[in-house]
Amino acid sequence: GFIVASAAFDAQQRHHHHHHHHSRERVDVGSRLYGSLREVHAEVKALFFGIKQTTLQASWLSQVVDVLADTSLPYQQQVYKWYSSPRVQVAVSVFILMNFLISAAHAQIKMTTEAYEDAFDTFEIGFVSIFLVE
Repeated sequence: GFIVASAAFDAQQRHHHHHHHHSRERVDVGSRLYGSLREVHAEVKALFFGIKQTTLQASWLSQVVDVLADTSLPYQQQVYKWYSSPRVQVAVSVFILMNFLISAAHAQIKMTTEAYEDAFDTFEIGFVSIFLVE
């Protein structure tokens, strides 16, 4: 999900580069936030890659991984193509952003009535379900 969000942001950045001179003074908080998120993302990726390298070297697991890598599941290509499509990528990014905003709202709202908590629980279950399917 995070990779999707930063990929979508990269595309948006490239798109914005053309007409950037208009708002040079206004520092975009969103892009600053995304910049730091992307740095975190790069570090996490490097960390995972490091872990993968060390654990997979000369282990039976690496053989299993090799076999799985060469085996394509039914409809895997179609699903991959669909998932990679801009529409799906944007949708996933929107869900990630909505989840983030609703979590932030939940953290900010000090009212803890039953109805509020139920509403936020419903959102959480909804988002978790979406990300599980993803």
